[in-house]
Amino acid sequence: MNNNAAQCKPNTSTGSAGSSTATEIKITANDLCLPENNLDQGALGSLLGTVYFWAGIIAVIVIVVGGIRYTTSNGDPANVKNAKNTILYAVVGLVVIIMAAGITQFVTRQVAPASGNGNTNQQGTTGNPVTPSN
Repeated sequence: MNNNAAQCKPNTSTGSAGSSTATEIKITANDLCLPENNLDQGALGSLLGTVYFWAGIIAVIVIVVGGIRYTTSNGDPANVKNAKNTILYAVVGLVVIIMAAGITQFVTRQVAPASGNGNTNQQGTTGNPVTPSN
């Protein structure tokens, strides 16, 4: 059984009653009954970098294996097709790895710092919250 649900007590306060122009809503991990994440940006980047590095190494090895299979196929159409598919799928996997690395690098550098400070405006810079105009 999950004992986390019994310990979870969401914050039900509505904020300051005197504010008539804007309402600031803050949702924390405790409000959603989520476990707190103690993994900082540096550790996350290091972990993902290591995963992408090894995935890239494996993709390159598979490309080399596909090349060896292609050269040793002796013109057999079935073996040539299998070797070409091996190379094709490894290249597609390598492209996916590179795209995933780029996306996660963008997220960890752009989005994660903005969520680290509770007082950020819509442009992601610190300062007073942006209030909507009527």
